[in-house]
Amino acid sequence: LEGPLLETGRALTEGRIDSRKARAICDGVLGIGHDIARKVEALVLPDAPRLTARQLAIRVRNAIKDADPDAYERRRKAAEKGRRVELYDNPDGTADLTARDLPAEDADAAYNYLNALANALKADGDQRPIDTIRTDVLLELLRGRHPADLSPAPADPDPEQGPPPPAEATPKARDSRPADSRPGDAEPEDTAPGDAEPPAAAPRGAESEAAGEPAAVAAETVASQRAIGRPGRTRWTDSVRPGQTDGDTGREDATGRGEATRREEATG
Repeated sequence: LEGPLLETGRALTEGRIDSRKARAICDGVLGIGHDIARKVEALVLPDAPRLTARQLAIRVRNAIKDADPDAYERRRKAAEKGRRVELYDNPDGTADLTARDLPAEDADAAYNYLNALANALKADGDQRPIDTIRTDVLLELLRGRHPADLSPAPADPDPEQGPPPPAEATPKARDSRPADSRPGDAEPEDTAPGDAEPPAAAPRGAESEAAGEPAAVAAETVASQRAIGRPGRTRWTDSVRPGQTDGDTGREDATGRGEATRREEATG
């Protein structure tokens, strides 16, 4: 910082400005005459401590334009002829894509358009920082995506919070029906087959009596069929037991017929 910018070097040494602000002044007056450079320095340096580096660079450019409009115009046209796009690889694995020495009006219009798209996505609920949205929109547009196809991106999960908790099961709705109409209180005839209660156990001795009655009736039926000589047929009457006719068992009639047959054979 020697030559025409001695005051800028002194301000940097004294700590009134930092290195970024000093570079903004040096880069701003690069290529112009020493007289114009000193005049510009005198205009911008008093306010430099309270300005940002970007604000200071704009102030330097405007001061050059006011001090020597012809020199400013010649410098602008020469720079625009060298406009270019540059790509730089960063040590952390990222990259910088830069368009340099663009016409100021065109660059401003492009940035405003990019910023409008980013703000629209932000208003639609995009949770990313606005700088991230602008950068992603720029990449999408350069890769051929139509602006109407852009949509808000979901927020990145926070690794410190871990995965979201599983959804809780919906609690079972309480039965609002009256207590006397619920399934558990239904009458036996309304109970499902699988829910019916088992029958009560029979008293001891009842099973043997119940099993003995059919056996006794069957034995008596066979005896009466053999007695009348007509097996397989049983004459049913109004009597309680099968094989009886008008109060008789039929056994006596069959016996009488058998004795008469034997007497006839003996006499014959």
